[in-house]
Amino acid sequence: MRICIYLRKSREDIEKEKNGIDTLQSHESTLLELAKKKQYNIVAIKREVVSGGSLYSRPEMLSLLDEIEHNSYDAILCMDIDRLGRAGMKEQGIILETFRDNDVLIITPEKVYDLNNDTDMLHTDIKSFIARQELNLIKKRMENGRIRSVKDGQYIHNMAPYGYKKIVVNKLKTLETIPEQAEIIKLIFDMYVNQDKGAIAITKELKSLGAINASGNSNWSTRTIKAIIHNPVYYGAVYYQKRKYKTVGNKMTSTVNKKPIIVDGLHEGIITYELYHKAQEVASNRYNVPTREEQGIVNPLAGIMKCSCGYAMYLKKNYKATRLDCSNRCGARGTNIIRVEQRIIQDMKKYFKNLIVDFEQLNDDNKTSDNFKKIEIIKVNIEKKKQQLNKLYEFLEQEIYSTELFLERSKIISDEINKLQDNLGELELKVNDADIIQQNIKEIPKIQNILDIYETLSIKEKNMFLKSIINRITYYKNQDAAPDDFKLSYDMKISN
Repeated sequence: MRICIYLRKSREDIEKEKNGIDTLQSHESTLLELAKKKQYNIVAIKREVVSGGSLYSRPEMLSLLDEIEHNSYDAILCMDIDRLGRAGMKEQGIILETFRDNDVLIITPEKVYDLNNDTDMLHTDIKSFIARQELNLIKKRMENGRIRSVKDGQYIHNMAPYGYKKIVVNKLKTLETIPEQAEIIKLIFDMYVNQDKGAIAITKELKSLGAINASGNSNWSTRTIKAIIHNPVYYGAVYYQKRKYKTVGNKMTSTVNKKPIIVDGLHEGIITYELYHKAQEVASNRYNVPTREEQGIVNPLAGIMKCSCGYAMYLKKNYKATRLDCSNRCGARGTNIIRVEQRIIQDMKKYFKNLIVDFEQLNDDNKTSDNFKKIEIIKVNIEKKKQQLNKLYEFLEQEIYSTELFLERSKIISDEINKLQDNLGELELKVNDADIIQQNIKEIPKIQNILDIYETLSIKEKNMFLKSIINRITYYKNQDAAPDDFKLSYDMKISN
């Protein structure tokens, strides 16, 4: 029976480790001792070094579930059921269903659980429910602790906002102003409220003054300016729960919380509350650019065209023409969008013409290669290595090898098997690529036909088409460059 040891820290273990206790090592020793006593066939040990409650924040568990679905193990050895996870019912269900559907046992020092046995499944459900309740209580206590700290005026966030540095006074977390940065904050609010300058104008002004931002350069962004304008910390407040977070699948989403906690902080404000309040009034009365849903797609390169500084390129219209400019105002010179589109279409025609030649050559190479013979040879060698590995298990069971020597020798052979399997995977990929190449060879003429009629497409159709073949286009152009003196680099969806 192939068994994998799974080790994971809990929040309680992290506290213990502050006193010098190595939890994972202690648990590993206990489980290896049990494996030796029971003569378990240990083929892998997975050590989860994070204590995240969410399944998707634990890479070793995700790897374990994937390997279980690929029939890598017959059982998992762990300290207790709750070490597999104390996430929500949905995520806990994913873990337990994966074990049950693949007939994988859960072995603990106290009991062996067969999830296809109704009694064991009930026992597991009860323990999982209790573990989730304990986790919820821990989270609630931690959350209540944060709320109490904020209501006491403490600043509890990881990073201090621009203009401040984090300090501790009488064991309370608070902020201290950085004089030179505080002056820039005052200037930003003054320009926004008293000089009627928007975020774009403020970024230009700060860049012209050489004002240094939190990243240590003068490349200010409009997003940073807007975040500063709306941050209550600058009038002496602290806040918590400004956004509500929710996990959807493996992604974290957030929405604005209409009732955040905002109270007077222990720190001194850089501006007055009156000035902050006035800035909020100005912001609410400012004209907002219509969303894409309101105005429709007006830029055929939307979503794929980026400046070399990393920011998106946007359309800027004047009485002469429509230009593409950097939204970050990084200094890159803009270009008439017609010139850019023409260059892209020229490049795409050339790219796909060359690509079909490359694909035909790769197809010919695959036909004449001896990859099938190599695959069979590697498979035979993998079986030999597995027999060697089985011999090690016999030595461990017969106590010819110590646990340490077993793991050392096992790792060497496992690494050799992994290397052979990697080589096998590469060869199989080359063989499988033949089908993909054939499919791409059929698709390229269709793409070439659309390139020929590109000018007749609507803006939306142009955008959809370009997104179907290109992941990203990066734009390069110096401030003193000629109209056509710009460069484009492409991250393509189809490549050889």
